[in-house]
Amino acid sequence: MNKYFYLALISTIAGMVSKIARDMSVDSTPVNFLLGSAPSFFSILGVLFFSKVMVAKEKYSYKYPAFILLGTLLYEIEQIWSNRVFDVYDILALILGYFLFLIITGASGVERKKQASTE
Repeated sequence: MNKYFYLALISTIAGMVSKIARDMSVDSTPVNFLLGSAPSFFSILGVLFFSKVMVAKEKYSYKYPAFILLGTLLYEIEQIWSNRVFDVYDILALILGYFLFLIITGASGVERKKQASTE
């Protein structure tokens, strides 16, 4: 199995556990603060790692994660107008998860290597 599959699985499970823990948590502000945005953080990591697993290695572009981030950000922003709970910390968690994904997968180095090999 691909290491990204395991990372996606761990992230997905961590997102579900953090959602359940948030619902069962005590009324502690720091704990609620961290658990409040943890599902967003882990969910985007899970989706990004699954995208890395599902798309063929030679066809994978780092445009996929950028569009996934854009879609999740639009979903969060849409909550302002749909009478749902909007939380700016969810947006920060999504962006942080995106950059952590790029760091783990070494995205910036891969793009530079591709550009250097085509020149």
